[in-house]
Amino acid sequence: MSHCRPGNARFVMTSLNIESAQQDHLRLFECLRAAGWSEGRNVPIPDDWLESMADIGFFPDDYQEKFLRSFGGLRVRVQDVNRRGKPTYAEVFVGIGDQLDLMDAQDHLGYIQRLAGTADLFPVIMSGGNAVFALKDARCLAIEVSFRGCAWASDPFEMMDWLLFKVRGPKFDLRVLTMEERPPIFRW
Repeated sequence: MSHCRPGNARFVMTSLNIESAQQDHLRLFECLRAAGWSEGRNVPIPDDWLESMADIGFFPDDYQEKFLRSFGGLRVRVQDVNRRGKPTYAEVFVGIGDQLDLMDAQDHLGYIQRLAGTADLFPVIMSGGNAVFALKDARCLAIEVSFRGCAWASDPFEMMDWLLFKVRGPKFDLRVLTMEERPPIFRW
């Protein structure tokens, strides 16, 4: 069985990391700037986000807080054209969203933590049918809201590249979850 968990290096967000991320994810940062991001952005994390997540059992660490202070509240929507020439859209929201209710995160916290291999995770990005959780080392785990699959990325920027542009970075890993990894309500 594949346990798509890339390395465990500790990661702390600094301006150097942001500069490097901007170089590695040019198209993404162009979209983030258009959505209102700028270097040095520092917005408060809404109390209702922190309170509702604490009620579930999620508590942010320094990295997760810094990421949300820099990017929280931004919504990026991109349009593309599919193979048949029809417009398609992808969107990410940096913050807390309805996806957590759809996956019943409160009742299924143990399943989420087992997939992550840790209890030290915090939701940071919502996109379509996916909730994305950042770990203390910056790696991100996206879980489809009906627990059909998961994806791992080295950091939130690699994850957003996949969610918006379907670009898979070098450490990106996508897989289907086994029935045993899914909560009973999502086993079909």
